[in-house]
Amino acid sequence: DIHNDWIFESPRFMQALIVRLQRYRNDPPREERLMLHVKPYQEAYVQSMTEWLAEGYDCSELDDVRWALENYRVSLFAQELKTRQPVSAKRMKTLFTEFSIPVKGNN
Repeated sequence: DIHNDWIFESPRFMQALIVRLQRYRNDPPREERLMLHVKPYQEAYVQSMTEWLAEGYDCSELDDVRWALENYRVSLFAQELKTRQPVSAKRMKTLFTEFSIPVKGNN
């Protein structure tokens, strides 16, 4: 299953978190600025998941969005780890639009 194979990417996501924490220690304002790029997408994703769960929808439909969000974090906070798929603010905006997920304050 295409969605289940993302679990094998978990080590990269964990390594990216470690890199991010190390960098945060050295330059908190930089990390906070980068988080401003992620935050609108994260909030929109959580809101959509909440609504979908409340309505009883199959949330696995949002797996592509979730993994794109994880890759977006890697691309911003730990570029040297690379991403499995191309990701950018423009691609995120397009993906969220395809899933009809409104994003407030996106770039």
